[in-house]
Amino acid sequence: MLASMQAFPAYGQDARATAASVGKGVGAKKLRCHGNARALRMPAMPLAPQGSLSHRAQFLSFNFPNPMHTLAEMAKALHRPVIVVTGLQTRFGLPTMAGAGYSAAYLALLEKLVHLRRLNVPEEALRDLWLIEKKLLCLLHVDTAGSTTWFLDSCGLKTHAKRRLLLTNHDVGTDLRIAKLQPGLDFSEAPPELFPGSDMGEDALRALVEYKRLHARIRSEVATELPQVQAAALWARRCVVP
Repeated sequence: MLASMQAFPAYGQDARATAASVGKGVGAKKLRCHGNARALRMPAMPLAPQGSLSHRAQFLSFNFPNPMHTLAEMAKALHRPVIVVTGLQTRFGLPTMAGAGYSAAYLALLEKLVHLRRLNVPEEALRDLWLIEKKLLCLLHVDTAGSTTWFLDSCGLKTHAKRRLLLTNHDVGTDLRIAKLQPGLDFSEAPPELFPGSDMGEDALRALVEYKRLHARIRSEVATELPQVQAAALWARRCVVP
């Protein structure tokens, strides 16, 4: 198991952090109209706890009365056509929702995928990492938490960033840069079809090794591409954007 994880007690922290962020704000601001001494009371944009949701998700949650989003709203926020978003849903096996059925966490996941693709990370590598992370979450029994979107419900949260998986954003309770799994662990009743015929502890060890190897490759590709993206953005602001 991951060193110092103690049966991964932190996997419920994300739900508590999300619940704690609901309803918190800075109250109402007083604005004075020019030429009018009467003060207007206007609601201020709620301030989520440090590193809870992405800025884009916070913006959408504040500007739309319903904190849930439609497919069209997400496409607009991502600056991508709807067909691109539906393509990501299909290729990553994400559930489709009716109407305004998409949460801020769902949007945060799509935003991350779009950013990584812009940074020239191959989609095949992202899909492979997505599957590996979901296997790890199954071993942690996150799939039994009662949510149909258990594999993305932590997306957008930023507390304890060093303890989070890259795509699912799940907090595993220890620093993943130095974490190691030990063989011979009892992960109790994970689905037998997940890793047929293998010892559960060794399966978790193998999954984490695969995760760290692929994660390192993706980090390297991002580091290589980032200077080019920054240079292109600087050039565009100087020569293209009016």
